[in-house]
Amino acid sequence: MSGHTNALAGYRNSPAETARTRDLLSIVPKNLSTVLDVGARDGHFSQLLTEHFERVTALDLTMPQFDFDRVRRVRGDVTKLQFPMTISTSCFAPRC
Repeated sequence: MSGHTNALAGYRNSPAETARTRDLLSIVPKNLSTVLDVGARDGHFSQLLTEHFERVTALDLTMPQFDFDRVRRVRGDVTKLQFPMTISTSCFAPRC
């Protein structure tokens, strides 16, 4: 493993990051079949989301460089996406 990979693995296995990951996954609605992972980077959360969704779309500014079952990789800018008006959103911020 490279130094970067070791550092990333150490970070992801740290108690603080493990708790943050658990907390983030606990607030993701689970009653949907698809999810969009914005800023997918190395696909860490994309892969975790496959445990809860049939299909995951992994979006990043550069084409994601991983290959996971049920994950569609997309290069793009979320601020430039055209969403149909029928999409509903959830707000998880405490003061929405």
